Amino acid sequence: MKIINTPVNFRSMNSLPTAPMTIDEVARDSGLGKDTLRVWEKRYGFPDPSRSDNGERSYPAEQVQRLRLICRLINQGRRPGAVVPLHPEQLEVIAREAQQTASQETDPQVEALVALLQAGKTDQFRQELALRVEQQGPQDFIHQTAEPLLRLTGTAWADGQIPIYLEHYITQQLTTSINLALSQVAAPATGLRILLTTLPGEPHGMGIMMVELLLRLQGVETINIGLETPIDQLQDACQLLQPHAIALSFSAIQKRPQTLSQLQELEQNIPSSIAILAGGQGITRLRALPGRIQVVRQMTHLKKALKPLLKQLNESHTS
Repeated sequence: MKIINTPVNFRSMNSLPTAPMTIDEVARDSGLGKDTLRVWEKRYGFPDPSRSDNGERSYPAEQVQRLRLICRLINQGRRPGAVVPLHPEQLEVIAREAQQTASQETDPQVEALVALLQAGKTDQFRQELALRVEQQGPQDFIHQTAEPLLRLTGTAWADGQIPIYLEHYITQQLTTSINLALSQVAAPATGLRILLTTLPGEPHGMGIMMVELLLRLQGVETINIGLETPIDQLQDACQLLQPHAIALSFSAIQKRPQTLSQLQELEQNIPSSIAILAGGQGITRLRALPGRIQVVRQMTHLKKALKPLLKQLNESHTS
């Protein structure tokens, strides 16, 4: 059952909401912040909610679906200013082109996993996911199943092909699989210690979880302190835990000015002896980054990013 080649149709979505949504509901549905919605409304004239007698915004179903599609295109690397002002027909053309490209790159077996959930076969989905972990091993599972599955479900949700609760279900099942794999990884052997977190405003933790597993497979001691850690607390954590590096994840919902400001503050407050690694769609699209920030553009590049850290650690032990 293919899900990726279905043309986008704003008027015939299976999961298209039938009732208008409040700004809180739209924020939860789309992953966009309420401030972002207000800024777009003022800057681009979209979304264009109606107002109740007491001034509360109300977003009709077609605008909610259009926001979903815009979110998907932004997640693929497009700038908000390039897609938010577009008419629905223009967005549909761009989305269809992206679908055609994605359909050529997506593993049919990953598509089949999502199709199982579309058919309500949750038990079979869990069994197939567990089988892929066993057959592929943890590292290939991340690269060949977890990453493409997350991309595909994000696309399917934006196209109205799966409801948001199924996307959340997939995330939860991947979390369970990764936690199980983490529990079975051998004890760290390199002596390298990396602290993992996200900064305030970044509530998505799946990227950090996948990176943690990949690091552990490389013999790195990982310290995952959770999500949205304020920089002053991150500074305290570095003083106490003495990591050799910090690994941060930034999803596409991150605002560029906020991300740059946070990274500048982080660079100023974290000792220069601690490396700062950053990955995710929210960081790879930025250009002018503080000098100490090392961008890991793909998870397959993580091993290469560790080499200078391991070299520095070995040199410190021999000196």
